[in-house]
Amino acid sequence: NYVAVGFGGTTLISPDGRRWSQTASGTAQDLYSVGFGDGLFVAVGQTILSSANGVTWLPRSTELGLSLEAVAYLNGAWVAVGDNGQMRVSPNGIEWTTAFSGTAQNLYSITYGKGLYVAVGASGTIQTSSDGTTWTTRNSGTTYDLNGVLHANGLFLAQGNGGVILTSSDGLTWAMQAPDIWNLATAAYGSGYFVIVGQNGEIVTSRDGTNWLSIGSAWMFNTLPGVAFGRGSATNGNFVAVGYG
Repeated sequence: NYVAVGFGGTTLISPDGRRWSQTASGTAQDLYSVGFGDGLFVAVGQTILSSANGVTWLPRSTELGLSLEAVAYLNGAWVAVGDNGQMRVSPNGIEWTTAFSGTAQNLYSITYGKGLYVAVGASGTIQTSSDGTTWTTRNSGTTYDLNGVLHANGLFLAQGNGGVILTSSDGLTWAMQAPDIWNLATAAYGSGYFVIVGQNGEIVTSRDGTNWLSIGSAWMFNTLPGVAFGRGSATNGNFVAVGYG
């Protein structure tokens, strides 16, 4: 299943990315990100929820002032990051503890690859860690907010405001690619393509992370903050992008 989350505790589920139905999250708090791993969906935002099937959701936090922007199942554990450098970790998606991210900047995305955690955020922030405990600040070469980071096909990819696209082979040293004109939000990889979505319905694609093609969108006046790739038994795979409106 595909699962999407949003403002007001909105949760949606789809078997194919085309037919969607709303589910009951049990909360009216905003949700900003959802991930899947080890047989569990986890959604985060102003609270933390988990679900074994994407339909029935259970609360996993009563913490006040929580604002988590992204969650992912990485290296056998759950990691969530958010505003003011907030970081929460969990071995199972149910019990969560506070971790130190090494920064007070807002963090918007986190990934793992080649033995390295990489988190990105406001003002070009890039934090890396080999163990998820001790973090080091890296030079991104930009002061634009970085909204997303992904490791796929042997490459780290980060993107953000001002159309900034950064790539790295090791997560430590980053190179600027030709920027796009719109703010860019989230990336996904599948079927040999990187796909990034963002402001004004922008969609850009690349096979190598260096040469990018803008293909636009029918949603030209709506921001697309999320994109995912998934395979189903009846298809070779779909990219699904979601956004405002």
